[in-house]
Parts: sequence; structure tokens; C-alpha cells
Amino acid sequence: MNAVIGLTHLVMQSDLSPRQRDYLQKVQAASRNLLGIIDDILDFSKAEAGKMVIEAADFELDKVMANVANIISDKAAAKGLKLIFDVGAEVPKWLNGDSLRLSQVLLNFANNAVKFTETGEIRIRVRLDEKGPMVLMLHIAVSDTGIGLTAQQATGLFNSFQQADASTTRKFGGTGLGLAISKQLAQLMGGDVGLHSEPGHGSTFWFTARVRAALQVRPHPQRLDPELQGRRALVVDDNDSAREVIGEMLLAMGLEVREAASGYSAVEMVRQAAIERRPFDAVYLDWRMPAMDGVSTARQIAALGLQNGPAVIMVTAFSRQDLRGEAELAGVREVLVKPVTAALLHEATTNALAGLAHQEGAPQPAEVAAGYDSPLASIRGARVLLVEDNDINQIVATEILMEAGLRVDVAENGAVAIRRVQENRYDAVLMDMQMPVMDGLTATRAIRLLPGMGNLPILALTANATDLDRRECLAAGMNDYVTKPIEPRQLWPALVRWLPPKNDRPGATMVQSEPQLSSGIAR
Repeated sequence: MNAVIGLTHLVMQSDLSPRQRDYLQKVQAASRNLLGIIDDILDFSKAEAGKMVIEAADFELDKVMANVANIISDKAAAKGLKLIFDVGAEVPKWLNGDSLRLSQVLLNFANNAVKFTETGEIRIRVRLDEKGPMVLMLHIAVSDTGIGLTAQQATGLFNSFQQADASTTRKFGGTGLGLAISKQLAQLMGGDVGLHSEPGHGSTFWFTARVRAALQVRPHPQRLDPELQGRRALVVDDNDSAREVIGEMLLAMGLEVREAASGYSAVEMVRQAAIERRPFDAVYLDWRMPAMDGVSTARQIAALGLQNGPAVIMVTAFSRQDLRGEAELAGVREVLVKPVTAALLHEATTNALAGLAHQEGAPQPAEVAAGYDSPLASIRGARVLLVEDNDINQIVATEILMEAGLRVDVAENGAVAIRRVQENRYDAVLMDMQMPVMDGLTATRAIRLLPGMGNLPILALTANATDLDRRECLAAGMNDYVTKPIEPRQLWPALVRWLPPKNDRPGATMVQSEPQLSSGIAR
């Protein structure tokens, strides 16, 4: 599957006719569907055998939400669906539980919501059902405006190999295992699953999971900022739910909030507020709005010629360079990429009000959540060592890394990798776990014992994605891991997270000659 998905991605980067590109897009979609079926069958078999284990580790809820957005935002945007994340202020940002399984259930519900919804919105809502001194019951609901279900169709939907009806399988595909696995996982996490639905009016799938407060003490992320108290904000979005979510977060920060449902209303409210000498300090504009979009609205606000105009912040589901350039020309100070978390909203607001612009090319958290064109600029030119024994996997990984602007050397096993890191200076090592001669875990332990190698970023490239595998990687001295099949949208944020920016990067190699890439890899 790594070969099929990876090589298809690489061919799609080349010059193709429209028909060839269409064929390859269908191959890639079918490959991902097949991979999903394989994963479902393996998970179901493991659960049936009683081998499914729920892990417990500290995790940041915002990162779970960002990962979900990263995976489903393009699918939602392709259908013109609004994607709204609504995390209650009472929900701690840091928790202790199995974030991987939590994400798995949430992604299953979210993917189904996008699949069965043609117009409208997908809303992911997180609240607390119970709150004790240490133990919490999370309640996560995914609501859509899709086709909905009858009571009869909903019966037994969480059973194995069960879908609403036979036509659903023919039209949308799938095995009917996803919801059954989600139920088993929720129950293993001390919770349950359920749904509310009405034909033609959408569905809400929910699950609960028992978690604990984070074991490691974390700084409170939502201290009231005195600079924001009493500031006036205008939230502009044609979607009621989206306005409500951002408005509630701003209110929690101490701002006075007003709302507008269109660009025209927003311009008039900004003008009127200035006349009344109660001007808005910040305006939050959705990009995609009917009649007048966010960029046009920003231009109209700038055209008012106000002496102290509001700081304009654009909110979008896309991370696109053409939007950013156009937005800057229209006077936009910040671009926030959905999902908008309280931390990102606070950062953007304080930066915008201070008149500060982010350094060009620096990786921003919102961009990392939904697109990587801009952050990749900060790691271009970095030198990495790819440790992989499979020829096809070498080609796939190398081409994807080079696509990100990296210089790549290849080692075919762990023993060669140990020699290479002593001969050359690398900014990071990508290490396969299972290899002949010497595996990745053994090689990592050996590298960590070498002088000066304690801080070298080492990332596992592995088909093993369980928490046990993750713990083994970390125990061996690895910093992170990326699962196979290798997908650019999963690999690139890990690189941005661990590779040093250009200015912090060691310069020359430790030897005079550059090692050559393996045969068939060099370009």
C-alpha cells in the first residue's frame, strides 16, 4: 500500500493529461479506501480477540482536533461544507488518555459526516458530561446536515458489517465495520456511543470517553490578558454556528463581541461604530461568504478611511498563498486557518492588535494544522538521512522529501546509518523500524551513545502505529514517528516540528565529499 499510494502521489506531480490525472486520482482514492478496509478488519479482529489495549498518556486536545481537521478539511472544502470545531471552555486543554483511539473514533464519525452530507456544515462539539477531581467524562458529538436516517435504518448501525441499507454500500462503499469498532473503542475507554437522526435533517453521532486530568502539571493556557479586556470585536460569518463558536471564545478572553451575518452588514456596523465613537478594535472575517467575501469586505472597511480602523483578521478553511497575498493587500493583518482554537485565536488577536506581522516563512500553528506550503520554506535545504531497506519505499520517501526541498542521503539498514551519521552532519534521521542487519530501534540506541548525537532528531518511519510501538520508539531515543504508507500531509508537519530552521542549522558536512544516494534515487 505504501508503494501504490506513494508512487501514485509522485506520478501526479508530473506533467499529465487531464484523463491520466483523473485515472490516477481514482487509483489513489481506491487505494486509500482499501487501506481503510484493511485497517478496519485488523482492528476488528484484534478487538474480537480481546487484544485491543487502551493506553494512557498526556495529550493536548487542540492537537487532536488539528489532526482531525488536517485529515478531513480538504474533503469538506471540496464539497463546500463548513467545518466547525466547538470545544467548551470547561474542557481542559491537556488530558490523560488514549489520544490515538480517541482520534480514531472521532475521525470515523467525521469522515462519515462528510461522506453523507452534500450541503451545509459539519460541527464537532466537545463538552464534559462529568467532572471529578481527576476523572473526566468527555462527550464528543459530530453533527451534520446530511441525508439523515430513519429509526429503522439506525437500528443495529453499530453492529458488525451493518450499514443503513444495501444501496449505501453500493453508493458510498465501506465495510460497515467502522461504527462497530468505534463502539468497542468507546466502551474500552469507559464510555459509550449513540446517535440522533431525522431523515432529511442530518445526524448527530456521539461518543463518550473517560479520561483523566493530565498527570504532568501544565501552565494554564487561558489566563486573562489585560490588553484584551474591554476591546470590541466584530465576528463576521454567514454561518450562525461559526459566529457563535468564535464569539464565545472571544467573550471568554474578555472582549466585547458583536456579530454580523454578511460583509455588507459588517461594513455598515464598522462605519456606524466609528460615528458613535465606539469603534471596533478587531474584525474577524470569514473568507467564503455569499455576495461579498472576506477579502472584499476587508477592502470596503479599508475604503472607509477611518483614522483608527480595526485590525482585520481573516478566518478560512484553506491555507493558500494566493489568499494571503490578496488578503495583505486588502489590509488583513492575520490569517487564521480553521479549526480555530482558543490559543490560536488569542495569539492572532494580540498580534493583530499590536500591529505585528509574523515573520515571513515561519511555521505558524494554524498553517501546520491545515496546509504546509508556507512552513516548508523554513526547512528547505536541510539535510536528512533516510534509513530504509525497501527499494520502492526508498524511492517514495526520497521523492517526497525532495519535494519539500530537502537534501536526502539513503542508508539501507541501521548499521550503515550509524556509519553515515559519524561521517556527515545531518539535521534529522528518518528511521525504518524493521530492517535486515540492524533494525531501527537498535540503530537508534547506538546513535544516541555516539558523542554529540544526543539532540539529533530521529523520527521513526513505520507501518506499526500502536501505542506500544510509539513507546518503544521513544524508549529507544527517537523523537517522533510517522506511519506508513507515507503521506506528505503527515510527514511534512513532523519535519516542520523537528527540523531546525535555516538560521539554526549547522553548516557544512564533517567530510569533504558528499555521499551519493542509492542507485535509482538520485535526480
